[in-house]
Amino acid sequence: MQCMGTGLSVFICVLFVFRKRIDAAILLLRKQFRGETSAFLHWLFDGKGNRLDVAAFWFIVLVGVAIRGLYINQEVHADEARTFSAYAFRPFYIIVSDWTAPNNHIFHTLLVRLCYLLFGRSLLVLRFPSFMAGILFLPLSYLFVKKLFSRGTGLFVMAFCAASYGIVSFSTMGRGYTILFCCTYILFLLALSLRVFPNNITLWVTAVGVSAIGMFTIPTMLYSIVGISVWLALNPPVCFYRGSELWRWWFRLFLYLCLTGLLTLLLYSPAFVATDWSLIHDDAALTSRRTWQNILTSIPAWSIQLQRLAIDPMPRWMAYGLTGCGLAGLSWLYREGRLLSKTSLLVCVVLASFVIPICVQRVIPYTRVYIVYIPFVAAFLFYGVSRLLESIPALETQRKYYSYIGVTIFTAIMAIALIKQHGVEYLQTGDQAVGARGAAEFLASHAKERDVAIALCPVPGPLIFYLSSMNNPIYVYDTLQYTPIIEKGSNTAWIVISREHAQSMQDMRGRIKLMVQVPDIQPVYENGEIFIVELQHIRIGGYLETGN
Repeated sequence: MQCMGTGLSVFICVLFVFRKRIDAAILLLRKQFRGETSAFLHWLFDGKGNRLDVAAFWFIVLVGVAIRGLYINQEVHADEARTFSAYAFRPFYIIVSDWTAPNNHIFHTLLVRLCYLLFGRSLLVLRFPSFMAGILFLPLSYLFVKKLFSRGTGLFVMAFCAASYGIVSFSTMGRGYTILFCCTYILFLLALSLRVFPNNITLWVTAVGVSAIGMFTIPTMLYSIVGISVWLALNPPVCFYRGSELWRWWFRLFLYLCLTGLLTLLLYSPAFVATDWSLIHDDAALTSRRTWQNILTSIPAWSIQLQRLAIDPMPRWMAYGLTGCGLAGLSWLYREGRLLSKTSLLVCVVLASFVIPICVQRVIPYTRVYIVYIPFVAAFLFYGVSRLLESIPALETQRKYYSYIGVTIFTAIMAIALIKQHGVEYLQTGDQAVGARGAAEFLASHAKERDVAIALCPVPGPLIFYLSSMNNPIYVYDTLQYTPIIEKGSNTAWIVISREHAQSMQDMRGRIKLMVQVPDIQPVYENGEIFIVELQHIRIGGYLETGN
């Protein structure tokens, strides 16, 4: 304590002696920050759009908010329920130090925890951070495509993002993907601006911060960071074309990568210290290296799923038409000599997202990893639409009006198609236990304190979430992780089965080790998607880890 007091006294004396120099340095940094920020914002928002630009922009934002608001109260998914129950419900220090499952998108989970402390426990609180990030992504996609092509193309891409199945589904799910989307497109904008302002320290520092936040949310941000760095290395600013100057540019990129890596390691350091890495190693989705034959045979199904995420809910005739316009747009870029400059960034990030996981890690990433690049690809399709409108002589005098009419019609078609195709209650993403809320309400009103529930994935996570929201203490066994051993006793077990995974009590027997004779009992509860079987006079005599 005495040493700490002495050190603090010396530090205060140094600040007092050099206070004038410190004040001058802070003032200089403030002026530099203001100047660099002002230059960047002037470049980003160059020129004021007309009233039609503003009207179209806010119309698309309102449609995007309305669609997301329509689906934000859909039943909870298994992964987001686990995010809340296993992580966000616990103290901050547990969140940053427990990385035993990829469900913990740490930065997003911290935001969910903060919302929970401020507003209480509810489904809206769980999804609020991803919902807001999903809305923020709309103007970010517009700004990026506007800088890459034009305002009209940016509005079309923004309209596409407002009602795209993949983007809307992750905007209404309590996971960190929309935060990753925002970080990626902010980094895209910073990459474009650094070629204009290579000496802007504020932009470099912001790039490091955004990259680290993206990595702290989901580590797949690494693919975008590597792709953008390669693109910047191959496309230096004009003032760095000479040999000696080129090395200076590459050194700055190297310094950016080093600082991003150090900051990311610092953010993850509690998890590195406290996490049991054997649990991470046992996660097959993260660590199982596949054979090349397995990878090649999986690509067709993987491509079909990615295509669905990309074009759903777009009508087929529209998808074919946009593909034709995209090919025409690429041919225009080729004739103008701008094809390489416009496509090189997309090629770099997509190649990085394939080469790193497939060639280095020998795994096939989930298709949701690539949703972030779909608006970038769509930009080339809508660039073709914009150029096609410009090439029609009959529209020359009123071209801008027809462009805005086209954006409005396209937004309406996408929104109506999404609602018509998926209804107004659910956006299925594969792990949604439809009917779990009703099952939880039944258990809350019928189960006693010492009863247990035994459920098969994806039911356990949503069941735990809803029961905890109802302050019901019943314990839920997840048969994906454990095989309960049922013996004779005085309690009751409630077997919760999803019709998607099991059709009868007989199908469930493989997930339970029965030490007593149990007849094929009729369900005591059924809501079309989930049914519940009651087993009386039993107890849980232990459990086996699934697979043993």
